[in-house]
Amino acid sequence: MRDNSEYPELPEQNNYQEAKEISRHRWSKAAFAIISLSLLSILGYGIFFTSGILNEPSSKEEASFITILQPVQGSRLDMTWSVNVIGEAGGFADTEIIVQALDASGNVLAEQKTFFDPPESNTDQKITWSVDLRISTEPGTQGQIVAIAISTLDGGIFATDIIDVGYGETPLDEELFTMEDHFWRLLSLKDSSPIEDTQLDLQFDNFQASGSGGCNLFNTSYERKGNSLIFGLITSTAKECELPEGIMKQEAGYFDSLEQTAGYRLEGDRLVFLDPDGEALLVYAAVVRGDIRSTDSGRLPEQALVLVSLNDVSRAEAPSSIVAEQVIQDATLFPISYSIQYNPREIVADHRYTIGVRIEDRSGNLFFINPGTQQVITWGNPSQVDLTVEAIR
Repeated sequence: MRDNSEYPELPEQNNYQEAKEISRHRWSKAAFAIISLSLLSILGYGIFFTSGILNEPSSKEEASFITILQPVQGSRLDMTWSVNVIGEAGGFADTEIIVQALDASGNVLAEQKTFFDPPESNTDQKITWSVDLRISTEPGTQGQIVAIAISTLDGGIFATDIIDVGYGETPLDEELFTMEDHFWRLLSLKDSSPIEDTQLDLQFDNFQASGSGGCNLFNTSYERKGNSLIFGLITSTAKECELPEGIMKQEAGYFDSLEQTAGYRLEGDRLVFLDPDGEALLVYAAVVRGDIRSTDSGRLPEQALVLVSLNDVSRAEAPSSIVAEQVIQDATLFPISYSIQYNPREIVADHRYTIGVRIEDRSGNLFFINPGTQQVITWGNPSQVDLTVEAIR
Protein backbone atom coordinates (compact mmCIF):
# COMPACT_ATOMS: atom_id res chain seq x y z
CA MET A 1 0.00 0.00 0.00
CA ARG A 2 1.31 3.37 -0.96
CA ASP A 3 1.99 5.83 1.89
CA ASN A 4 0.81 9.29 0.91
CA SER A 5 1.92 11.00 4.10
CA GLU A 6 5.13 12.09 2.44
CA TYR A 7 3.28 13.82 -0.31
CA PRO A 8 1.82 17.25 0.33
CA GLU A 9 -2.04 17.67 -0.04
CA LEU A 10 -3.14 18.99 -3.38
CA PRO A 11 -4.57 22.50 -3.44
CA GLU A 12 -7.98 21.21 -4.65
CA GLN A 13 -8.23 18.93 -1.55
CA ASN A 14 -7.52 21.83 0.81
CA ASN A 15 -10.27 23.94 -0.81
CA TYR A 16 -12.77 21.09 -0.64
CA GLN A 17 -12.19 20.40 3.08
CA GLU A 18 -12.39 24.09 3.89
CA ALA A 19 -15.66 24.48 1.98
CA LYS A 20 -17.06 21.39 3.67
CA GLU A 21 -16.18 22.78 7.11
CA ILE A 22 -17.75 26.17 6.31
CA SER A 23 -20.90 24.50 5.01
CA ARG A 24 -21.24 22.34 8.13
CA HIS A 25 -20.82 25.39 10.35
CA ARG A 26 -23.48 27.37 8.46
CA TRP A 27 -26.01 24.51 8.65
CA SER A 28 -25.45 24.27 12.40
CA LYS A 29 -26.18 27.96 12.81
CA ALA A 30 -29.30 27.70 10.61
CA ALA A 31 -30.59 24.71 12.53
CA PHE A 32 -30.05 26.56 15.82
CA ALA A 33 -31.95 29.58 14.47
CA ILE A 34 -34.85 27.42 13.27
CA ILE A 35 -35.11 25.63 16.61
CA SER A 36 -34.96 28.95 18.47
CA LEU A 37 -37.69 30.48 16.35
CA SER A 38 -39.87 27.41 16.83
CA LEU A 39 -39.45 27.60 20.59
CA LEU A 40 -40.25 31.31 20.59
CA SER A 41 -43.34 30.69 18.47
CA ILE A 42 -44.58 27.99 20.83
CA LEU A 43 -43.88 30.20 23.84
CA GLY A 44 -45.61 33.20 22.23
CA TYR A 45 -48.69 31.17 21.31
CA GLY A 46 -48.86 29.92 24.87
CA ILE A 47 -48.73 33.49 26.20
CA PHE A 48 -51.41 34.68 23.75
CA PHE A 49 -53.58 31.62 24.48
CA THR A 50 -53.33 32.12 28.23
CA SER A 51 -54.05 35.82 27.98
CA GLY A 52 -57.14 35.08 25.84
CA ILE A 53 -55.87 36.89 22.69
CA LEU A 54 -56.00 33.77 20.55
CA ASN A 55 -58.44 31.85 22.68
CA GLU A 56 -61.29 31.99 20.16
CA PRO A 57 -63.42 29.22 21.73
CA SER A 58 -63.30 31.03 25.08
CA SER A 59 -64.50 34.32 23.58
CA LYS A 60 -67.36 32.53 21.88
CA GLU A 61 -68.18 30.85 25.14
CA GLU A 62 -68.32 34.20 26.89
CA ALA A 63 -70.67 35.51 24.18
CA SER A 64 -73.08 32.60 24.64
CA PHE A 65 -76.18 33.45 26.67
CA ILE A 66 -79.68 32.31 27.53
CA THR A 67 -82.22 34.51 29.34
CA ILE A 68 -85.71 33.90 30.73
CA LEU A 69 -87.94 36.87 29.89
CA GLN A 70 -91.26 35.48 31.08
CA PRO A 71 -92.27 34.80 33.79
CA VAL A 72 -90.32 37.41 35.73
CA GLN A 73 -88.36 36.90 38.94
CA GLY A 74 -90.66 36.30 41.92
CA SER A 75 -93.79 35.50 39.90
CA ARG A 76 -96.55 33.31 41.28
CA LEU A 77 -97.51 30.96 38.47
CA ASP A 78 -101.08 29.98 37.70
CA MET A 79 -101.17 26.19 37.36
CA THR A 80 -104.72 26.15 36.00
CA TRP A 81 -103.26 26.13 32.48
CA SER A 82 -99.84 25.45 31.01
CA VAL A 83 -97.22 28.01 32.04
CA ASN A 84 -95.70 29.75 29.02
CA VAL A 85 -91.94 30.32 29.45
CA ILE A 86 -90.35 32.74 26.95
CA GLY A 87 -86.69 33.68 26.60
CA GLU A 88 -83.82 34.69 24.35
CA ALA A 89 -80.59 32.87 23.46
CA GLY A 90 -77.54 33.46 21.27
CA GLY A 91 -73.85 32.83 20.71
CA PHE A 92 -73.97 29.14 19.79
CA ALA A 93 -75.28 26.62 17.27
CA ASP A 94 -76.24 22.92 17.36
CA THR A 95 -77.89 23.48 20.71
CA GLU A 96 -80.77 21.98 22.64
CA ILE A 97 -82.59 24.20 25.15
CA ILE A 98 -84.04 22.43 28.18
CA VAL A 99 -86.52 24.28 30.40
CA GLN A 100 -87.46 22.83 33.79
CA ALA A 101 -89.79 23.72 36.64
CA LEU A 102 -88.23 22.70 39.96
CA ASP A 103 -89.46 22.69 43.54
CA ALA A 104 -87.37 24.08 46.41
CA SER A 105 -85.61 20.70 46.81
CA GLY A 106 -84.59 20.59 43.14
CA ASN A 107 -87.13 17.96 42.10
CA VAL A 108 -88.23 18.31 38.46
CA LEU A 109 -91.96 19.12 38.30
CA ALA A 110 -92.08 19.63 34.52
CA GLU A 111 -89.65 19.71 31.59
CA GLN A 112 -89.76 20.71 27.93
CA LYS A 113 -87.09 20.88 25.20
CA THR A 114 -86.62 23.09 22.16
CA PHE A 115 -83.74 23.74 19.76
CA PHE A 116 -81.60 26.77 19.00
CA ASP A 117 -81.64 27.30 15.23
CA PRO A 118 -79.89 30.58 14.29
CA PRO A 119 -80.55 31.80 10.74
CA GLU A 120 -77.92 30.45 8.32
CA SER A 121 -75.81 29.15 11.23
CA ASN A 122 -75.05 32.72 12.33
CA THR A 123 -74.36 32.16 16.03
CA ASP A 124 -74.22 35.91 16.65
CA GLN A 125 -77.93 36.12 15.86
CA LYS A 126 -80.11 35.91 18.98
CA ILE A 127 -83.42 34.10 18.85
CA THR A 128 -86.57 34.06 20.96
CA TRP A 129 -87.60 30.65 22.28
CA SER A 130 -90.80 29.52 23.96
CA VAL A 131 -92.05 26.38 25.76
CA ASP A 132 -95.20 25.46 27.70
CA LEU A 133 -94.81 23.67 31.03
CA ARG A 134 -97.70 21.69 32.53
CA ILE A 135 -96.89 21.93 36.24
CA SER A 136 -98.56 19.90 38.95
CA THR A 137 -97.69 20.46 42.60
CA GLU A 138 -99.21 21.64 45.87
CA PRO A 139 -100.43 25.27 45.73
CA GLY A 140 -98.04 27.55 47.61
CA THR A 141 -94.95 25.51 46.67
CA GLN A 142 -91.81 27.59 46.07
CA GLY A 143 -89.32 26.72 43.36
CA GLN A 144 -87.41 27.79 40.26
CA ILE A 145 -87.66 27.91 36.49
CA VAL A 146 -84.35 26.87 34.88
CA ALA A 147 -83.29 27.26 31.23
CA ILE A 148 -80.18 25.36 30.05
CA ALA A 149 -78.45 25.53 26.64
CA ILE A 150 -76.70 22.20 25.91
CA SER A 151 -74.50 21.22 22.94
CA THR A 152 -76.04 18.46 20.83
CA LEU A 153 -72.50 17.42 19.81
CA ASP A 154 -70.82 16.71 23.15
CA GLY A 155 -73.46 17.43 25.80
CA GLY A 156 -71.53 20.42 27.18
CA ILE A 157 -73.46 23.26 28.83
CA PHE A 158 -73.17 26.60 27.02
CA ALA A 159 -75.25 28.82 29.33
CA THR A 160 -77.97 28.75 32.01
CA ASP A 161 -80.51 31.13 33.56
CA ILE A 162 -82.57 30.64 36.74
CA ILE A 163 -85.47 32.59 38.28
CA ASP A 164 -87.31 32.05 41.58
CA VAL A 165 -91.06 31.49 41.38
CA GLY A 166 -94.01 30.33 43.43
CA TYR A 167 -96.66 27.91 42.21
CA GLY A 168 -100.24 29.19 42.37
CA GLU A 169 -103.09 28.56 44.70
CA THR A 170 -106.11 26.45 43.83
CA PRO A 171 -107.60 26.88 40.35
CA LEU A 172 -110.82 28.12 41.98
CA ASP A 173 -109.01 31.04 43.63
CA GLU A 174 -107.35 31.95 40.34
CA GLU A 175 -110.64 31.86 38.46
CA LEU A 176 -112.24 34.16 41.03
CA PHE A 177 -109.64 36.89 40.55
CA THR A 178 -109.45 39.11 37.48
CA MET A 179 -107.43 42.30 37.75
CA GLU A 180 -109.71 44.14 35.32
CA ASP A 181 -112.79 43.63 37.52
CA HIS A 182 -111.60 45.94 40.30
CA PHE A 183 -110.64 49.52 41.07
CA TRP A 184 -107.20 49.83 42.70
CA ARG A 185 -105.98 52.37 45.25
CA LEU A 186 -102.22 52.75 45.75
CA LEU A 187 -101.00 51.76 49.23
CA SER A 188 -97.25 51.84 48.70
CA LEU A 189 -94.84 53.42 46.20
CA LYS A 190 -91.39 51.77 46.42
CA ASP A 191 -91.96 50.92 50.11
CA SER A 192 -93.25 54.44 50.95
CA SER A 193 -96.85 55.34 51.72
CA PRO A 194 -98.45 58.07 49.58
CA ILE A 195 -98.49 61.60 50.99
CA GLU A 196 -101.46 62.13 53.31
CA ASP A 197 -104.60 63.43 51.60
CA THR A 198 -103.44 62.33 48.13
CA GLN A 199 -105.29 59.74 46.09
CA LEU A 200 -103.31 57.62 43.61
CA ASP A 201 -105.27 54.93 41.83
CA LEU A 202 -105.61 52.72 38.76
CA GLN A 203 -108.32 50.92 36.79
CA PHE A 204 -108.31 48.75 33.67
CA ASP A 205 -110.72 48.72 30.75
CA ASN A 206 -110.34 47.25 27.26
CA PHE A 207 -106.52 47.26 27.18
CA GLN A 208 -106.42 50.82 28.55
CA ALA A 209 -105.40 51.80 32.07
CA SER A 210 -106.29 55.11 33.68
CA GLY A 211 -106.38 56.79 37.06
CA SER A 212 -105.11 59.66 39.17
CA GLY A 213 -101.50 60.47 39.99
CA GLY A 214 -102.56 62.63 42.93
CA CYS A 215 -102.68 65.84 40.91
CA ASN A 216 -103.24 64.86 37.27
CA LEU A 217 -105.40 62.26 35.58
CA PHE A 218 -103.51 59.85 33.33
CA ASN A 219 -104.09 57.25 30.64
CA THR A 220 -101.95 54.50 29.10
CA SER A 221 -102.19 51.21 27.25
CA TYR A 222 -101.17 47.89 28.78
CA GLU A 223 -100.40 44.30 27.80
CA ARG A 224 -100.94 41.39 30.18
CA LYS A 225 -100.02 37.76 29.54
CA GLY A 226 -99.65 35.26 32.34
CA ASN A 227 -97.88 37.12 35.14
CA SER A 228 -96.24 39.68 32.85
CA LEU A 229 -97.64 43.21 32.74
CA ILE A 230 -96.27 46.03 30.57
CA PHE A 231 -97.60 49.60 30.36
CA GLY A 232 -97.19 51.90 27.37
CA LEU A 233 -96.23 55.58 27.38
CA ILE A 234 -98.23 57.51 29.97
CA THR A 235 -100.11 60.66 28.95
CA SER A 236 -101.65 62.98 31.55
CA THR A 237 -103.30 66.32 32.10
CA ALA A 238 -100.94 69.22 32.73
CA LYS A 239 -101.93 70.71 36.08
CA GLU A 240 -99.28 71.96 38.51
CA CYS A 241 -100.32 71.30 42.12
CA GLU A 242 -98.45 73.08 44.91
CA LEU A 243 -100.05 71.35 47.89
CA PRO A 244 -99.51 69.11 49.63
CA GLU A 245 -95.77 69.62 49.48
CA GLY A 246 -94.00 67.06 47.29
CA ILE A 247 -97.11 65.98 45.38
CA MET A 248 -95.60 66.60 41.91
CA LYS A 249 -92.43 64.64 42.75
CA GLN A 250 -94.60 61.79 44.06
CA GLU A 251 -96.69 61.81 40.88
CA ALA A 252 -93.59 61.69 38.66
CA GLY A 253 -92.31 58.71 40.68
CA TYR A 254 -95.68 56.97 40.31
CA PHE A 255 -95.74 57.36 36.54
CA ASP A 256 -92.10 56.24 36.29
CA SER A 257 -92.84 53.11 38.35
CA LEU A 258 -95.77 52.20 36.11
CA GLU A 259 -93.53 52.44 33.03
CA GLN A 260 -90.91 50.22 34.75
CA THR A 261 -93.46 47.50 35.60
CA ALA A 262 -92.70 44.09 34.10
CA GLY A 263 -94.97 41.75 36.06
CA TYR A 264 -97.45 41.39 38.90
CA ARG A 265 -98.60 39.02 41.61
CA LEU A 266 -101.45 38.84 44.11
CA GLU A 267 -100.28 38.66 47.75
CA GLY A 268 -103.26 38.02 49.99
CA ASP A 269 -105.61 40.90 49.18
CA ARG A 270 -102.82 43.07 47.72
CA LEU A 271 -101.95 43.56 44.04
CA VAL A 272 -98.17 43.99 43.66
CA PHE A 273 -96.45 45.34 40.52
CA LEU A 274 -92.90 44.09 39.96
CA ASP A 275 -89.83 45.50 38.21
CA PRO A 276 -87.77 43.34 35.76
CA ASP A 277 -85.79 41.92 38.73
CA GLY A 278 -88.95 40.82 40.53
CA GLU A 279 -88.75 43.58 43.17
CA ALA A 280 -91.94 45.27 44.36
CA LEU A 281 -92.58 48.69 42.79
CA LEU A 282 -96.23 49.42 43.64
CA VAL A 283 -98.73 47.85 46.04
CA TYR A 284 -102.50 48.32 45.60
CA ALA A 285 -105.71 47.43 47.41
CA ALA A 286 -109.08 46.83 45.73
CA VAL A 287 -111.62 49.45 46.82
CA VAL A 288 -115.08 50.81 46.22
CA ARG A 289 -114.96 54.58 46.65
CA GLY A 290 -116.97 57.76 46.21
CA ASP A 291 -118.73 60.55 48.12
CA ILE A 292 -121.73 60.38 50.45
CA ARG A 293 -124.21 63.23 50.01
CA SER A 294 -127.52 64.21 51.63
CA THR A 295 -130.88 64.95 49.98
CA ASP A 296 -131.51 67.84 52.37
CA SER A 297 -129.63 70.17 54.67
CA GLY A 298 -129.79 67.75 57.56
CA ARG A 299 -126.96 68.24 60.03
CA LEU A 300 -124.71 65.43 61.14
CA PRO A 301 -124.79 64.53 64.83
CA GLU A 302 -121.82 65.41 67.00
CA GLN A 303 -119.13 62.72 66.93
CA ALA A 304 -120.96 61.03 64.07
CA LEU A 305 -120.10 57.51 63.02
CA VAL A 306 -120.43 56.80 59.31
CA LEU A 307 -120.74 53.04 58.70
CA VAL A 308 -120.15 51.94 55.10
CA SER A 309 -120.55 48.27 54.19
CA LEU A 310 -119.98 46.15 51.08
CA ASN A 311 -122.70 43.50 51.05
CA ASP A 312 -123.25 40.26 49.15
CA VAL A 313 -126.97 40.22 48.28
CA SER A 314 -126.95 37.23 45.92
CA ARG A 315 -129.32 35.01 47.86
CA ALA A 316 -132.88 36.20 47.46
CA GLU A 317 -134.25 34.20 50.39
CA ALA A 318 -131.35 34.85 52.75
CA PRO A 319 -130.11 37.99 54.51
CA SER A 320 -127.20 39.82 52.92
CA SER A 321 -123.72 39.15 54.24
CA ILE A 322 -121.08 41.82 54.89
CA VAL A 323 -117.94 41.33 52.76
CA ALA A 324 -116.07 44.42 54.08
CA GLU A 325 -116.84 47.62 55.99
CA GLN A 326 -115.39 51.00 56.84
CA VAL A 327 -116.02 53.21 59.87
CA ILE A 328 -115.51 56.97 59.42
CA GLN A 329 -115.36 58.85 62.69
CA ASP A 330 -116.12 62.49 63.53
CA ALA A 331 -117.40 63.53 60.10
CA THR A 332 -118.89 67.03 60.30
CA LEU A 333 -120.05 68.01 56.81
CA PHE A 334 -121.41 66.52 53.60
CA PRO A 335 -120.07 65.32 51.22
CA ILE A 336 -118.17 62.59 53.06
CA SER A 337 -115.52 60.69 51.08
CA TYR A 338 -115.40 56.95 51.61
CA SER A 339 -113.06 54.19 50.36
CA ILE A 340 -113.96 50.70 51.46
CA GLN A 341 -111.20 48.14 51.01
CA TYR A 342 -111.96 44.47 50.32
CA ASN A 343 -110.29 41.20 49.34
CA PRO A 344 -110.77 40.62 45.58
CA ARG A 345 -110.46 36.86 46.12
CA GLU A 346 -113.78 36.95 47.99
CA ILE A 347 -115.66 38.47 45.07
CA VAL A 348 -117.57 35.89 43.01
CA ALA A 349 -118.23 36.87 39.39
CA ASP A 350 -121.90 35.83 39.32
CA HIS A 351 -122.79 37.27 42.76
CA ARG A 352 -124.33 40.69 43.30
CA TYR A 353 -122.91 43.31 45.67
CA THR A 354 -124.28 46.56 47.06
CA ILE A 355 -123.03 49.45 49.20
CA GLY A 356 -124.93 50.35 52.35
CA VAL A 357 -124.56 53.51 54.53
CA ARG A 358 -125.72 54.23 58.09
CA ILE A 359 -124.87 57.41 60.00
CA GLU A 360 -125.29 57.19 63.78
CA ASP A 361 -124.25 59.00 66.91
CA ARG A 362 -122.11 57.36 69.56
CA SER A 363 -125.22 56.03 71.34
CA GLY A 364 -126.34 54.12 68.27
CA ASN A 365 -129.17 56.46 67.32
CA LEU A 366 -129.72 56.35 63.55
CA PHE A 367 -129.76 59.73 61.73
CA PHE A 368 -129.20 58.90 58.03
CA ILE A 369 -129.48 55.88 55.76
CA ASN A 370 -129.23 55.28 52.01
CA PRO A 371 -132.66 54.04 50.89
CA GLY A 372 -131.73 52.42 47.58
CA THR A 373 -129.56 49.48 46.62
CA GLN A 374 -126.55 50.71 44.71
CA GLN A 375 -124.92 47.71 43.03
CA VAL A 376 -121.14 47.64 42.55
CA ILE A 377 -118.22 45.61 41.10
CA THR A 378 -119.86 42.67 39.31
CA TRP A 379 -122.36 42.45 36.40
CA GLY A 380 -120.81 45.51 34.79
CA ASN A 381 -121.43 47.76 37.80
CA PRO A 382 -118.87 50.43 38.76
CA SER A 383 -116.49 50.59 41.71
CA GLN A 384 -116.63 54.40 41.95
CA VAL A 385 -120.06 55.34 43.28
CA ASP A 386 -121.49 58.46 44.90
CA LEU A 387 -124.20 57.62 47.43
CA THR A 388 -127.16 59.68 48.64
CA VAL A 389 -128.52 59.33 52.17
CA GLU A 390 -131.84 60.48 53.63
CA ALA A 391 -132.47 61.75 57.12
CA ILE A 392 -134.51 59.57 59.48
CA ARG A 393 -137.51 61.62 60.67
